[in-house]
Amino acid sequence: MDIYEKEYRRVSNCIGLSLLIFVFMFYGTNIAASLLSSFFTPFLSEKLAYSLESILLMIAYLSSFVVPALILRGVLKKKGIPQDMKLGFNVSRGTWLLIPAGIALTLSASYLNSILLGWFDISETYSMLFETGYSYAPYQILLLLVSSALVPAFCEEFFFRGAILSNLMPYGQGVAVIGSAVLFGLMHQNPYQILYATVAGIILGYVYVKTKSIWCGTLIHFFNNAFSVVQEVVYANAGEGTATVVVAVMDIAILVIGAACLVIYLMADARREKLKRKNGSFGIIIDESDTYEMKPIPAKSKLKCFFSPCMIAAAVVLIVSIFATLAMLVMVSGMGALI
Repeated sequence: MDIYEKEYRRVSNCIGLSLLIFVFMFYGTNIAASLLSSFFTPFLSEKLAYSLESILLMIAYLSSFVVPALILRGVLKKKGIPQDMKLGFNVSRGTWLLIPAGIALTLSASYLNSILLGWFDISETYSMLFETGYSYAPYQILLLLVSSALVPAFCEEFFFRGAILSNLMPYGQGVAVIGSAVLFGLMHQNPYQILYATVAGIILGYVYVKTKSIWCGTLIHFFNNAFSVVQEVVYANAGEGTATVVVAVMDIAILVIGAACLVIYLMADARREKLKRKNGSFGIIIDESDTYEMKPIPAKSKLKCFFSPCMIAAAVVLIVSIFATLAMLVMVSGMGALI
């Protein structure tokens, strides 16, 4: 095993360890937040109780992602092999088009995922578990946007693109994007989100590589989550007929604008590539290709190095959690049928 293979294995081990820490913190902090919230709820008004629970769960969610990301960076820094997160917003000309294009692509992936879920008998049970059955007040909408859109967009991008993807990139950008996307899908620990989250992870990873900025993916991630919140609020607060029309108009607008931006970006990108081939590299910055490897590793060894002991342990824990969720949904669905 050469020096790069050993280094890649160490990086993979560290990533697996950070994922195990994430799982432990995710459940631990959420349980702690729920217990703390239930302790104060009897002494507070309904509005304050709702707000306190939302804030505590936000803090729990944020810490379960940010702490493992910082630990991962600290461990790799100690080993002398950390990669800096791309925290700048110096997006090159034309790449800003990837933001509306990415939003449209993730929205398309979510609807494809919904169609596939419709084939399963327990998909209705899954939807019912997240129905509130009441209208949202303005303060609840604001808290929902922060807790379900802003916080997840920031902390998930910080961990998966800023920490995990960045540290996998020197060993191959394409493999790094796909590998981090699969881990992103497993991280959701939800059988109904694995496919969608993995596809979204590929899109967000591609945007991160192309724009060299974590914030473009964060904007896409935020808008995607915010759109889900808006859908939920519209259906809860308006009649079903009105909500269907409003959501359909929003869908069409997002898809049309995103598709147009994607076509313009691809045409501009093809023109740039053609110009590079025509003029060579003189006066032109040559971008790294998707297959570029700063630290090349033989293809036959790459998969073996990626599945380090800690990475395997993390994958097993996440997969077990996914099957536990699926078993719970099957059980609830069966009980519902009996009732």
